[in-house]
Amino acid sequence: MKIDIKQISGEKLEFEEEIQPVDMDLLELGEGHVTFLRPISTKATVIMASCAALVNLQLETSLYLHCSRCLAEFEFPYSKKFQLVYPIEKDSLFIDVNPDIRQEIILDYPIKPLCSQGCKGLCAACGCNLNINECICK
Repeated sequence: MKIDIKQISGEKLEFEEEIQPVDMDLLELGEGHVTFLRPISTKATVIMASCAALVNLQLETSLYLHCSRCLAEFEFPYSKKFQLVYPIEKDSLFIDVNPDIRQEIILDYPIKPLCSQGCKGLCAACGCNLNINECICK
């Protein structure tokens, strides 16, 4: 997402944009790292100050994850609000927000994703998914 500084009329600019899965390479979150089930919906408010731009962002999407206990695949709703500050110089034409969106997604990515808080995981002996079946091991 690039913000054209000339589009900011007055002190405030609000806009919405969707980053499509095909454009995820722009965020360098390609294959094997983060899998999105739908586009990233972004809402931004840009407020201009004398020599800086304050960008309030809200991201919403769904991620495709594997449970760290039972290895089941599940959909994880992702939503985050954050604020960024960019210094504006006289020769600046645009603000590139993509690197910061990428960092926020990576920093907020779950370390140990769980399909549910009560996930029982797999049996250490036979590998049975304890959420689905009772284990007959001892």
